[in-house]
Amino acid sequence: MTADEHHFRIPEVNRVFDRRRILFVILMFLVMVMVGMSSVNVALPSIEHGLGATDSDIQWILSAYALAIGLGLVPAGRAGDVLGRDAFFVTGVVVFMTGALFSGLAPTPAVLNVARIVQGLGSSLVAPQLTGMIVRYFEGRSRAMAFASMGVVASVAMAVGPTLSGAIITAVGEQGWRVAFLINLPAGLLALILAAMWFPFEKERGLWRHRRNGLPKVDLDPVGAVLLGAAVLSVMLPLIVKGVPAIWGLWVLSPVLGWLWVRWELAYRRRGRQPMVMMELFRVRSYSNQVMVSAAMFMANTPMFVVAALYTQQAHGATALVAGLIGLPNAVSQALAAWWAGRRAMMIGQHLVVIGVLLNLVGAPLVIGCAVLVDSTGLHYGWLALPLVLPGLGMGLFSGTNLALAMRDVPLEMAGTAGGVKQLAERMTTSIGTALVTAVLFAVLVAGGWTWAFAAGFATIAAIFVLGLWLAIRALRAASG
Repeated sequence: MTADEHHFRIPEVNRVFDRRRILFVILMFLVMVMVGMSSVNVALPSIEHGLGATDSDIQWILSAYALAIGLGLVPAGRAGDVLGRDAFFVTGVVVFMTGALFSGLAPTPAVLNVARIVQGLGSSLVAPQLTGMIVRYFEGRSRAMAFASMGVVASVAMAVGPTLSGAIITAVGEQGWRVAFLINLPAGLLALILAAMWFPFEKERGLWRHRRNGLPKVDLDPVGAVLLGAAVLSVMLPLIVKGVPAIWGLWVLSPVLGWLWVRWELAYRRRGRQPMVMMELFRVRSYSNQVMVSAAMFMANTPMFVVAALYTQQAHGATALVAGLIGLPNAVSQALAAWWAGRRAMMIGQHLVVIGVLLNLVGAPLVIGCAVLVDSTGLHYGWLALPLVLPGLGMGLFSGTNLALAMRDVPLEMAGTAGGVKQLAERMTTSIGTALVTAVLFAVLVAGGWTWAFAAGFATIAAIFVLGLWLAIRALRAASG
């Protein structure tokens, strides 16, 4: 790269901005979010003991955060596209820090759950801006490498999170879980300072310059946001709320609400207004195809580690920290593969997506075979880390290319919205996949014990990967044609 490729100017500003610095701040916040997400599981026993939380309280510590993110992603992406992504990044960091502060100081489970909702909303404000900012400030191979960097950092942060949280709790004691939340404050403050120094705030400057002539009319489509939010809730609430069979009736409403949302967006567009999501986005074949592949991958890959954690902890008595360490080689291989794939995303990315899905599919039966050996021969369960490396390599090849391919042809003015829609699809299918796989696992566990239950869980995961492989091959053929 030449120096010019690292730097850029914006109109009416006598200053040069550095793309590498912008990426550093983006990755910094990504580390905060991913470490926080992956470390909470380790902290749950300490939270339960320290606050006297019930099982329902503990469930909502995780679920409230996930729901808040799911509801905010697409509206925040659209708002960032219209009003300025840099400002929404800063706002989201402030909200996230506020949620982390009140989480760390929470005197009761109820306060902690509300604080987790605030934290989730902060994440949802920032997450789609990351995609939009990379599309805005990077092009070609440098854009692919920026997206690959996100995959690398996410992999490492997810692996480090449980270890870091466990170390803090071990060092501090019972109240260590509070420190695990509060550590976000200095990191977030540094991110805010660097963003203020290094972000160009181009759209925001333009709106400010023209304020005397009247700000342009902003159309954020509130009805569309409410309809989409209702559709998301109707899908996710039954997966989160336990012990209320009637709530599954919401799944009957979800396709109706989804249809109403699409019809509203189309009608809104015909009236000359700006819908929250322009349906033209889904006509971008590279985007829609890669979103479908990604949805299938997240539906299968995340439950893989849920099943592994349940098996090692409940069947073999591993601690949460040790169970997390079993996934460390997977995370390292994923990070290395993502970095390698990112450098080749624009040349052979479509093929690497197919290979990545295939490696996950091949890895699933190998993990089953290892578990059978563990249970039948007395082999230590830690050996599960070895076959889990193959899915790690596959997910790395996938994550190093999928986002760059998905966003390649998306218009800049839709970049934040497109990022929000993609992440929403991934979060929803992750929830569905986790619910499906764990349901199969526990159903078989009652009848056949842990070996059969583990095998059934991973067989379900493999079946989802078959769907992902078909979608990846379909996307490859569409790109080649």
